Amino acid sequence: MPYLNYRDQSSWTIEAGQMQSPIALTSATAESIDYNAPIKLAYDSTVTYITDTGRGLEFGLHGTAWLNHRPSLAEQCHIHTPGEHTLDGQAFASELHFVHQATNGRLAVIGLLLKLGDPAPVLETLLANIPSQQSIKINLMALLPSRLSYFHYLGSLTTPPLSENVEWYILDTPITLSQDQLNRFTSFYSGNNRTLQPINDRTVEHFACHRLTVAN
Repeated sequence: MPYLNYRDQSSWTIEAGQMQSPIALTSATAESIDYNAPIKLAYDSTVTYITDTGRGLEFGLHGTAWLNHRPSLAEQCHIHTPGEHTLDGQAFASELHFVHQATNGRLAVIGLLLKLGDPAPVLETLLANIPSQQSIKINLMALLPSRLSYFHYLGSLTTPPLSENVEWYILDTPITLSQDQLNRFTSFYSGNNRTLQPINDRTVEHFACHRLTVAN
C-alpha cells in the first residue's frame, strides 16, 4: 500500500487553488447564521471496517446526516493526528472527519476536534479492533458533543486530489482523548495533517445551537 508523503506536501497536485482546506477558524470574524440550520444525524450503531488507507486510519460508517436541511449519506470517518483546522489560534491533538456524499456528488465533512483530557470509551473500542474487516458494534454518535454548533465554509479535500467540492462543518466544541489513546493512534500515524491554507476571499459562517439533534 503506498503511503502519502505528508513531509513533502508541496509536491501534491492541486486541481485548483483558491478554496483549499484546512483553514484557521476565528470566532470573532465568522458571520453568524441567523436562520435555523441544524445538523441532524442518524448513524448506524456499527462500524463496518477499520483499515489503514496509507493516508490514515479509516472507519466504515453508514447512516444519514441532514446538513442545513439537506440529506447526505455517511461513507466513512477517519482520523488526523494532529488536527488540521485551528480554532481561535488553538491547535488540537487530533481531528475526526465524518465524510458524507449528497445525491449530486457533493461532499460534506463534519470535523470533530479532539484535545487531551479524559479518555473517550468509543475511541478505546476502535483502538482495540484495528484492523478489522468485520462489523463492530459501536456508537459513534456517543463521540459527539452535547451541542452541534459549527463553523461552515466551502473548501477542499485535505489529501490529493484536493478537490474543491467539500462543504465543511467544523464543530466548535472539542471532545477529549487521553494521552495514552493519542499515543496509540500516533503509533500508526504521527503527522498526517495538511498544513493550513489561505482563506482568501471565502466566507466563514457560524451556527449556534443548544443540544445534539438526533434524526428520527
